[in-house]
Amino acid sequence: MMIFVLHLTKPTQSSEFGTPPYPFDLKHRTLQILNTSEHIPPTHEQVMRIREKIARLGASKLDLEQQISRLRLECESLYKINGELQLQIDELNEKKAELEMRQSPVGNAQDDLRLRTKERISELVKEIDDCITLLNT
Repeated sequence: MMIFVLHLTKPTQSSEFGTPPYPFDLKHRTLQILNTSEHIPPTHEQVMRIREKIARLGASKLDLEQQISRLRLECESLYKINGELQLQIDELNEKKAELEMRQSPVGNAQDDLRLRTKERISELVKEIDDCITLLNT
């Protein structure tokens, strides 16, 4: 096992143009790599902790996969219900349009009847006024 240690140093002097160096300009930074070839074997406790973490991660993965599967089924069910409801909405909109078309001639006929009735009442009121005027003279 090799361990690399990166050490970045910031120069203290300005760049060749007299401006302060940019913080990420590698031209003005030095990079030192220290190579240590010591092999430090992991302890038994470290290995056991890693195995426990792997087991927990595996269990978490299975739980998440089951949750994904359950959510997909729920999503499919909701899409199906949504489709059925959309069909009902379309059918109801068609029925509404048919009823509006059926009622519009009836509505117009009723409006015509009301208008004729009002005109007839106005004519009768005029005749009554004329009769009263004749009686008073």
